[in-house]
Amino acid sequence: MLGAVYNSYRALADQIEWTKYGPNELFIECIKHETDQLYENYFAAIVCRFWGHSGRIYVQCNRHVPFEECYDCIINAALYVLKNRVWENVNSSLYNDPTGPDKAMHIAIKRERSIMLSRHNAKKRLSNFNTISIDDAHESYSDAAD
Repeated sequence: MLGAVYNSYRALADQIEWTKYGPNELFIECIKHETDQLYENYFAAIVCRFWGHSGRIYVQCNRHVPFEECYDCIINAALYVLKNRVWENVNSSLYNDPTGPDKAMHIAIKRERSIMLSRHNAKKRLSNFNTISIDDAHESYSDAAD
């Protein structure tokens, strides 16, 4: 399923020959074309550039989370970086850093991974807390519990 998603991103990114751009250039070009149709192509190129990180996230999470959620981390991190643009913020340590977008993306990926793991562990704890025993089901529902 995700192979088809990657292929669709790759088809969009190939229209702008994304392999000749570095990650920093992709972010800057994506921001330049924010209002026109090329934005989708550059965003797709960013996703293709960082696609391999979703596999690393999956392995770092000890394969406890579905791979699709690891892919969502890449999308959310890219959207976060494009929205905040910390390399343009005067108060940021990445201000006027030529590799600022790439550094911001790596930090955002780590942030999204920790958010995803926290959410996943919270769901796990909630499901363990809300379980009922078979004896309680028999007391509450009598024969309907079977």
